[in-house]
Amino acid sequence: MKAQETVVAAITKCKKMATHFHHSTTAQDELANIQKRFNQKPLKIIQEYATTWNSTFYMLERILQVKESLCLYVSTNNKISQLTSEEWMIIEKLIGLLRPFEEVTKELSAADVSISSVIPLIATLEKIVNDLDSSDEHIGDTIT
Repeated sequence: MKAQETVVAAITKCKKMATHFHHSTTAQDELANIQKRFNQKPLKIIQEYATTWNSTFYMLERILQVKESLCLYVSTNNKISQLTSEEWMIIEKLIGLLRPFEEVTKELSAADVSISSVIPLIATLEKIVNDLDSSDEHIGDTIT
């Protein structure tokens, strides 16, 4: 149960970050300026929506993409909390877990998808989940 709470806490922190940037153009501009200083393309934090699971994946993926800039922003701004090294690790593992689901979702949502591809894709996802290292104290315990 502790593992699940840790994962939920990390995602909740990310949601708060996304909401902060979604509601503040000043914060968006500051983050964009930091990204430019790092010679990065300015990317906005993606907002998560409860009705679409993959928006959580996209939010986490974007937060990880702008990690360096985000950490600098948070260090000079007390309106949002810094993610811990453990939370960054959880985010990386969640992205690794969710990416195959996102890819299968895209594949099965295509206009020309064949029904014969459904079972192999589902079997692949099952294998990915079953192959998770059960010793992983965060992700493995959360989904089993």
